[in-house]
Amino acid sequence: MNHLEKFINWIVIAFVFLLPWQIVYIFNEKFINGAKSQFLTGQLYVTELILMLIVILYLINNFRLSKLKEKLDLFDTHNKKNLFILSIWLFIAYSGLSILWSADFTSAYYLWLHLLEGAGLLLIILTFNISKTKLLWAVLFSAGLQGLLAIQQFLSQSISANKWLGIAHHSAGILGDIVVETSSGRWLRAYGSFGHPNILGGWLILGIACGFLLWLEYFKSSGKLLPKNLKLNDPQAKIFLKRWLKILLVLILSLVASAGLFFSFSRSAWLALVLIFLAFIFSSIRLMLALPSPKEIFQFLLLPIGIIIIFASQFFIFNSLVLIRADTNNRLEAISKNERIDQIGESWRIIKKSPLTGIGINNYTLALNKIAPNQPAYDLQPVHNIYLLIVSELGIIGLILFIFFILIAILLIHKNSKSLLLISIFPLFLIISLFDHYLWTTYAGIVIFWLALTFNLKSDNVND
Repeated sequence: MNHLEKFINWIVIAFVFLLPWQIVYIFNEKFINGAKSQFLTGQLYVTELILMLIVILYLINNFRLSKLKEKLDLFDTHNKKNLFILSIWLFIAYSGLSILWSADFTSAYYLWLHLLEGAGLLLIILTFNISKTKLLWAVLFSAGLQGLLAIQQFLSQSISANKWLGIAHHSAGILGDIVVETSSGRWLRAYGSFGHPNILGGWLILGIACGFLLWLEYFKSSGKLLPKNLKLNDPQAKIFLKRWLKILLVLILSLVASAGLFFSFSRSAWLALVLIFLAFIFSSIRLMLALPSPKEIFQFLLLPIGIIIIFASQFFIFNSLVLIRADTNNRLEAISKNERIDQIGESWRIIKKSPLTGIGINNYTLALNKIAPNQPAYDLQPVHNIYLLIVSELGIIGLILFIFFILIAILLIHKNSKSLLLISIFPLFLIISLFDHYLWTTYAGIVIFWLALTFNLKSDNVND
């Protein structure tokens, strides 16, 4: 690996670690009925500039070394590899084509550029010699930091603005901020450094999944506990100690991320955590059966047990907030439920207008404004289901291309991955997509979506 390749490797790691920090330059602001529309307004993130630098350096490196064609040979079966790349570019190309019939050309272009960036990141990581272990650690460290921030935000019930970190001011007393409402008052949900608690939940879920992957792989290769007669100055003891220190760090970061996930109060992320647990248990049955003693089995289960204890203790303290999230008779929860039901009806009305080609990428809220012409921009929300959102904006053609891409991706995931835990990561976000729109409508969400797929498609091997 030459110096340029090493630099690209580390700058990709830095990009992944810094992704949650929403430092942004806002331009070309768009307003609907006197209120600014966050979905239509132009936004350029600092991490986007880093990603653009990565793309430029990647192209320079491959042009100079004439390796691009060789590196595109990602998979053993050429037909599936070609189909996968074709499915990506067909979907991206058609999404870009929809800009031509979008009512708001510039807003459509902004979102399409984010899609292009996400797909580009996927292909760069898959075709470049980037350490999967370092990527896992980058997400886990970042999630641990976001978990700490989420804990602080919830306990203080206030988020101070910091333009240099891309954090906006939020408070339980501000109408429109995301809260849980009980008889005792309004409780601010944790945002982390993201623009919404649900996006924080998505990032923390990805971080916890990375923690489980590292935990599983380190235990597979750690061998038995330190032999009783092994001296601390023995080189073998140092290897064991280094490995177990890493395991301890994975445990701490994963537990902190889990505590932060609880305070996001994101139900879709909580559901994803349950599915991760199940995937982890089924993935590790053979490993647990091979462990020689109950003591070592208990050590292996420290991570899932620790997360259960964290959630159980938080539930014991804040059980009223958790239960209210399941109470559809609660005022805010009833409003949320009714809004989501109404959104499904609104999406069908939009789909009927242009069922084949859609209304154009990122033009949903504009079309919604025609249905509800007196509503301000902050009340015009995309339907909380990206499949309905895609068919609304890209039509049946776009949905078919998206499903084609997903099916080919799942086939490759099944081919390249042996671990059920690893196979489950990307499908988790497909499930989350049934209940929220941020994986399609926000820059950070789009990158999270493509990054989750990256972990599924990259080699299973996690090196120490």
